[in-house]
Amino acid sequence: MLLNSADNEVKQLAASVFRTGSNSDRAAIVDSFSPARELEGDVARGADVFKKRCASCHELGKIGKQLGADLASLRDRSTDSLLTAILDPNRAVEARFLNYVAVTNAGKIYSGMLGSESATSITLATADGKEVALLRKDLDTLIGSALSFMPEGLEKDLSHQDMADVIRFVQSSGAPWKRFDGNQPAIVQPTDDGSLTLPASAAAIHGPSLIFEAKYKNLGYWSSEKDFAVWTLEVPSSGTYEVEVEYACGNSTAGNSIRFSTGTRVLTANVPGTGTWDEYRNWKAGSIDLSRGRVEFVVSAAKQPVSHLLDLRSITLRKLP
Repeated sequence: MLLNSADNEVKQLAASVFRTGSNSDRAAIVDSFSPARELEGDVARGADVFKKRCASCHELGKIGKQLGADLASLRDRSTDSLLTAILDPNRAVEARFLNYVAVTNAGKIYSGMLGSESATSITLATADGKEVALLRKDLDTLIGSALSFMPEGLEKDLSHQDMADVIRFVQSSGAPWKRFDGNQPAIVQPTDDGSLTLPASAAAIHGPSLIFEAKYKNLGYWSSEKDFAVWTLEVPSSGTYEVEVEYACGNSTAGNSIRFSTGTRVLTANVPGTGTWDEYRNWKAGSIDLSRGRVEFVVSAAKQPVSHLLDLRSITLRKLP
């Protein structure tokens, strides 16, 4: 609010203070919490951390208030993704979660997320969970920032163990995967040469239409952007890995965009046809960076597919020189 003050002297003083008194290198802060990735999180302790630090804006497991992002519907619950979202909330933020500053004609300043608006009024959801209704005729300025409503600096009140615990709590509170005969989610271990093979049978399957077809040992009927599959990997060493897909896709529905994500790295590509849905082949979709240790690998449609995305039998990840 001070950085957006109408008083130029206040604005300059605030800029000077925040430039010298804050740590703007969020990537370094995220890296400093890397040890949390190796710690075993506890759900009960994580619920306590969530109640103290997150519940004013998020609701999960009947704890808190729903102002920010809906954590129950998160697609990517990987440790890396959650670590980045908590410590660097401005790296990727949806427009509806941006912070606004409203200044009234009387000189009062309010800050919060834009909850609702009409031709005559706006409502701001403030950080303490309250709502402030303001008439447009009483507003001097309304400034939309490029910053998330979620504040930076949460690391000041969290230890590495606290972070591991709250991440474990969030990961445990999502919708359970769908169950099919022949499909059992399991941790994918590297082979002797360091590569990782992700069979459809080891994926956690989510979404309205995606299923495991035991006859073909594939993930089929992939027809919604809400469908996604998650593999848990034990990555032997950090580096860039080639993504090779064993799949089938009829030429008539080829060209849909597929998304591979590790939480902090994303690869998208357009699925080429294999001829018919009965013809399987291998396709090198590109490459993606993986960090050593436990990683969640999420595959989904990048946008609503036309007809079906593909029938996916397996993915192989090979480290590039």
